Amino acid sequence: MLNKTETLGLLQPYFERGWSIHKACDRSGLCDDDTILEWCKEDIEIRKKIVSWQNLISENSIDNWKARVKDGDYQASKDWLERKEKDDFSLRNELTGKGGEDLMKDTIDLDKLSPEKLEQFKNILTEAEVSKGDLSK
Repeated sequence: MLNKTETLGLLQPYFERGWSIHKACDRSGLCDDDTILEWCKEDIEIRKKIVSWQNLISENSIDNWKARVKDGDYQASKDWLERKEKDDFSLRNELTGKGGEDLMKDTIDLDKLSPEKLEQFKNILTEAEVSKGDLSK
């Protein structure tokens, strides 16, 4: 049976992929995740070591991206701006208001309209479609 140090050493490559404790234990077959979680509760240094291994892939990815931007890679620069400077460079079209609020706060309950009013509403929508949204009419 392996001791903690040996087990963690064998799990390290799995954690360095950014994998969770559960996934690393499952894929390696070395131990169950409850064992590692218990070790993390007992020893903060083990927890810190695992977290640092898990974060390594993100740190390397950021370094790679930074190097590509520094080398003048247009796509890497564009991607960075779209993700980190969203207010000025995001390509996303907001379907919500600022902060995720609804754009339209009021709604119409069509079930409450009389058949006559519903027909009038339908005609208004048909006219709006025909005029292609030209509100000057």
